[in-house]
Amino acid sequence: AQAIAQPSESESAFELASGRVRAAVASRVTRDEAHSLSDEQIAALHSGSPQGLTPVGRATHNEIKTYLKNVVTHLRGAHQWPDELAHVLVIGPGENIEEVQAVLEELPGIQTLHIVDPFRSVLNTMERDLPIYLADHAELTAHVTLYRSTVLQLPDPLAGTVQVVVINRVLSGAFFYLEKLQQAYQEIARALAPNGVLLLGEQ
Repeated sequence: AQAIAQPSESESAFELASGRVRAAVASRVTRDEAHSLSDEQIAALHSGSPQGLTPVGRATHNEIKTYLKNVVTHLRGAHQWPDELAHVLVIGPGENIEEVQAVLEELPGIQTLHIVDPFRSVLNTMERDLPIYLADHAELTAHVTLYRSTVLQLPDPLAGTVQVVVINRVLSGAFFYLEKLQQAYQEIARALAPNGVLLLGEQ
């Protein structure tokens, strides 16, 4: 019979320590169910949209990082960048965590990152993968709150609190008629703090 190699004492200790780090980080990624919407509410908000409620393609990690770097550099040079990033909101980040990674990396100092998406699959991915990513990047200390919601009705606790909103390839005439686009921009304006910044990326 072939012997099975057993992990050394140092390997076991490392794995145990890594598990504890990830468990601690996982507590920083939470869902706010109280301010999330039901299937029926989301469907009603998006009824009549040109393509209905469908996931869309996303830019790559490097594309988003380059865009954020350029815009933030410009705004800082023009003295139009917030002094602190207590609350940053990402709307509709898509099926992987690349956009969220880019935001965390290019906007250092975020205290709380809020993520809004209408798809359960997206939130499940965030809840699964973000603790692993954060555990590997100890310099990132943000807490992350997940909401199942939509740009057409942002969670009430965000009203007037958000220094930066990031929304990429979500607001488009292919997905929203003019009336709904106006509603979306009104919701973003409602969430922004005084002198807050909207970073809007569209094709």
